[in-house]
Amino acid sequence: MSFGAFSRPWAMIALAFLCLAGQASAEPVIHRIEPLNLTIGQTTLVTVFGDRLTQDGREPILWSNAPITWTVAEPEDPKQSKDNSRERRFSVTVTDQASAGVCAIRLANRDGISAPAMLLLDTEPTTKSLRLENNRPCIQTFTAKQGQTFYCEAWSRRLNQDTDLIMSVKNEAGTTVASADDDEVIGFDPQLSFRAPATGTYTVEVHDNQWRGGGQCCVRVSSNPLITSDPTAAEFITQQTASPIPLELESDQYLTVTPQTRAIGSSAMLLMELHNTAGQRVAQTGTGDTSDEPLRFKVTQAGQYQLHAYDLVERVGLPFDLNISTDQAPFVVQLDGGSKDRHVIKPEDEFKVRFRVTRFRYDGPITITCPELTLKDNIIPEKRSDIEAKLQLRSPASANPLLTFQFQATATLDGKTYTTPVRTPQQLKRVSKGITQWPPGLDGTCFAFIKQEGAKK
Repeated sequence: MSFGAFSRPWAMIALAFLCLAGQASAEPVIHRIEPLNLTIGQTTLVTVFGDRLTQDGREPILWSNAPITWTVAEPEDPKQSKDNSRERRFSVTVTDQASAGVCAIRLANRDGISAPAMLLLDTEPTTKSLRLENNRPCIQTFTAKQGQTFYCEAWSRRLNQDTDLIMSVKNEAGTTVASADDDEVIGFDPQLSFRAPATGTYTVEVHDNQWRGGGQCCVRVSSNPLITSDPTAAEFITQQTASPIPLELESDQYLTVTPQTRAIGSSAMLLMELHNTAGQRVAQTGTGDTSDEPLRFKVTQAGQYQLHAYDLVERVGLPFDLNISTDQAPFVVQLDGGSKDRHVIKPEDEFKVRFRVTRFRYDGPITITCPELTLKDNIIPEKRSDIEAKLQLRSPASANPLLTFQFQATATLDGKTYTTPVRTPQQLKRVSKGITQWPPGLDGTCFAFIKQEGAKK
């Protein structure tokens, strides 16, 4: 047998694998967006750079968790082909109801749905979207009168950019008058408040701490910070151990105490302890490994309990807030790490998703539901940690082929029903470049692009 005859079957197998790999990676991919910021209440022309953004000449659908409207815009370069699948331009309007901060967008077509890309929703039209260059800083200039206070902010890691930025403010002589590195609350994005020592023009310089290029950032200079925390309703750590909070608990209740620190602009690292009526510690949480880790406890004896909260490294004067509830479910359900949160299906298709549960002293059955889907094998049995459910569209597809949906997990115990959203942290983790807090509306939201009958293939 000749070598060519022997190798031909293997060549066919290799070709088949290449075809499968091509099919698996056919979904649109977003590499870069310019600009990286949108002004609330205004319309911005946004260019998306990536791969496979269109499919057979069909324009993609743009999805966002923010209240926006959009249309496909003409290419910036009139000579550019409209069939260019690596670059698309949109006219995006952010409504006045939008909240300042980070939002997400995805692009979808008949081949799939992209991973989320982050944008900054801003109230300051002078904010600059900049791209880092090797060994050169990004620059934003502003004028100030003596005594004026400005807030200088860099937004990059919070927009899921792989950066670690350093910021400096220089006067007209090139002398550094203020600087900032990592922020103890928000991490790798520096920010500072600056009081002008003299009237003149100042320059904000931002660069990666290793002077790497390629990443993007938004540099914002304003008389007010973009997001202000309001700790007026929060507790304050006034001593090494804060005053205990009394709790009257009933037998068989599930107690969940969720701290809030970063969300209100605090760097506190809370350690929480729950003591029973005899003063014995019955539950504890907070090791510093996870920010704002909840304390969970199943009450076996009714009575007066004491909740203690203090900073892990004994700092004082730091604000924090606590959400104390006996209505939260004693379990957390999420999509298994091997399951997808994005699907391409026909209206009649059946597809599968695996769910995984973490239980907190509850071993009973848990039912998974979704208003838009019919589910089979959707009950996690007693003491089981996972199931694989079969899913199908519940009703005929709408005119919009992009469907978003969320799952709910429900269980009834001692006559009380607990319901909690199913989360998707593992699916988001796969596309993270270091972002620590996803914007609302991402964790738990799944997608399906529905291929309508008779539509162009």
